Amino acid sequence: MSKLAGEWFVRAECESHVIVRTSGLYGWYVCRGKGNSFAETILARARQGQALKVVSDERLTPTFAEDLARQMFAIVERGIPSGVYHATNAGSCSWFEFATELLRLARVETAVEPIHARDWKSPTRRPANSVLENRALSELGLDVMPEWRDALARYLAARDDDARPAT
Repeated sequence: MSKLAGEWFVRAECESHVIVRTSGLYGWYVCRGKGNSFAETILARARQGQALKVVSDERLTPTFAEDLARQMFAIVERGIPSGVYHATNAGSCSWFEFATELLRLARVETAVEPIHARDWKSPTRRPANSVLENRALSELGLDVMPEWRDALARYLAARDDDARPAT
């Protein structure tokens, strides 16, 4: 609700505006509000040998922060019309599928059990489907977001090579 309220405020106060929605954001750096990203949390727990339980009935479009930054730069550079735009890596998966692909690519072996969202003890309610489509950006010829598996592989390669940008 707070995100939607923020969008309404921007629309009401700014005649010229671009609102960008994303989903399943992950990257190298800690989010001040949440701590580590889902990807970093999964990797840390798996490397500690913890068995994992991951929600399998919520779908998303995992989005690598570096790709989102490139997309935002393209949006600003082009000066697109006011509106609401979705910017996520292409494709979709469940949190469970994301975790298992992450661990496969990282070559980390640990038990991963799929669970239902109702069995996950979280104070945050999430929609069963958070998949977004970059249709408006595509129609403008401006969708530069690659497929989520490609993004995940690049994230891990840069993370392992310590080739990530300096803060």
